[in-house]
Amino acid sequence: MSAFVWPSSLAAVLAIFSSGCVEVSQPLSSEKDSVVDTRLIGTWDYTEDGKATPERFVVGRKAGSTTIMELTSPNEEGSTPVHTKQFGKHNYLSVLDESEDGKSKAWYVAAYDFPDKNTVRLLGLNNDKIKELIKNKKIAGTVTQKDFVDEIRITEEPAKLADFLEKNFQACFDHEEPTVFKRAQAANPKAKATADKKAATDATPAKSDKGAKK
Repeated sequence: MSAFVWPSSLAAVLAIFSSGCVEVSQPLSSEKDSVVDTRLIGTWDYTEDGKATPERFVVGRKAGSTTIMELTSPNEEGSTPVHTKQFGKHNYLSVLDESEDGKSKAWYVAAYDFPDKNTVRLLGLNNDKIKELIKNKKIAGTVTQKDFVDEIRITEEPAKLADFLEKNFQACFDHEEPTVFKRAQAANPKAKATADKKAATDATPAKSDKGAKK
């Protein structure tokens, strides 16, 4: 249900973040109220089924910001912002997909958790459930068909959407097919430990929000 497919640059490593073409018009948390989650900082590998070589990406702090991180690929130029925040009991991230000319923008939202310190698990939005919610006017959005494929876009206000997703967490996310990433193993463990310590020192500690207000 939630096949992660990324439609633009950094495609090889960003294939993880879009949840079956469910786009969101705005991030769940703005640059002002996002909170850096230091646990995400570092180099991560994603191994697609049937492939021997993992895709690799790096999450780090965005230069000049105390609240936003960015996602980069070792094999490509450019980066994309990552907004993170905890609402209620769950962690959420929003990742931007922007066309090269800046005319087309879409955010992709996922919930995430850490089974252990070297593993992060992403849950994408449940396409069928989100489509049903939009059609029944439970959340604001549009469903249009293009080339026999439904294009789903959520336009709900970020605070209301975050509150709704948290209250309906089991229904709104795909729990059957989580996407799992492993922290990359450095060739020099001592160098990696030093880099991890520096990242943790530089980054802002994560805080929680007990729930978005309507």
